[in-house]
Amino acid sequence: MILPPRTRNKEHFFQNTNSFGVDDKQEWSNGSCAVLKHNYNKVKLFIDASMDTEIQKWRFSQIKFDKIQIINNHIVTLSTEENHFAKYFNENDTVKAKLEFENTGRLITYKNSTGVRRTLTKYDGSERDDLPDNYKGRFSNYEFWSGRLRVDINQFSQWGSANYKSVTFTNNSQRIGVRSDLIDLEIKLLDTNDEGIENAPVYFYVDSGVNHSLYHADGDYSLTDAQGIARCSVELKEEGLSNIIAQVDSPAEISSIPFEIQTVDEEVEIYIRGITFQTKHFVNDYNGFYSHLETIFKSIPNLSWQEMAFNQANIVDSGNNAYEQLVVFLKRASFNFKCYLTEEDAGTLRTAIINKLNADPDILYQDVELRTYRKFVNI
Repeated sequence: MILPPRTRNKEHFFQNTNSFGVDDKQEWSNGSCAVLKHNYNKVKLFIDASMDTEIQKWRFSQIKFDKIQIINNHIVTLSTEENHFAKYFNENDTVKAKLEFENTGRLITYKNSTGVRRTLTKYDGSERDDLPDNYKGRFSNYEFWSGRLRVDINQFSQWGSANYKSVTFTNNSQRIGVRSDLIDLEIKLLDTNDEGIENAPVYFYVDSGVNHSLYHADGDYSLTDAQGIARCSVELKEEGLSNIIAQVDSPAEISSIPFEIQTVDEEVEIYIRGITFQTKHFVNDYNGFYSHLETIFKSIPNLSWQEMAFNQANIVDSGNNAYEQLVVFLKRASFNFKCYLTEEDAGTLRTAIINKLNADPDILYQDVELRTYRKFVNI
């Protein structure tokens, strides 16, 4: 087989060799490898140039900086359109090849024929659990070391790499609790492809402030799910403020900004009496009713709570009148990050709740009551 000569310009470097040394030797090749290196994007494409006798010789006249014809109708193209991305096309997908990205993240991305890009890998390099069938089985022999990502590609397409973008606490994280409570924290880890990173170990810890006991979901850490979500529970030990940080791996590859939680011995309860939902005093669709109320309360800025419940009962009053009543209450609520409300704050919150309820055509009610009090524990 005739191999192409060295060819270069300021961005591309194409070479042939019979030995890449210890690090660059490809197991699937007999040593007649060709390498296309893109100096700007730091991407290498390793091509097995020693297939079988049916492969035609390299055509010197068709060696170009951005297109290399290996056999008839088999074109490999290196593109500079995206940083850290290379674009490849092979009509019959029969040429064995490896990709290597330098100074990059550990995640592999792939763009299908319709132009949709997906992240294919979990944190550890294995295939994601949530991939649709048309994205499965596109790579093998994943390797990541010292900022280098190398992988066998089973189809030529637009391939790339992704890194960590952000780890942030979500709105499902609780900021305030009473001493001896167990509250929940939740983070979301995204990559530079704006997808959740799956199966990444996340460590939560108290960075400053009063100390608490933290319980991870998977022993010493919490693994992210397919959406990039990881959770931790905090047992509140001392009254005061604490800053919680979440980091990926240890030592940290990326960390969140501090998330402040407050431990108090105070509490707010909110009661909504005489509710009807869709003209009914008694509710059978508990999940639908709960979700409906949750949407209403979450639309009120700076209102949070640890528990929402309701009871419905047959009541006989002092005049021996029987009637049905549904009561909704939010326990351990806070407003404007306070658990013990001033008269002004309580009035502002009550007005906000009333306005939201009045604007909802499915809800009628008799009264909204707030109770704010100091709680004594461990006496």
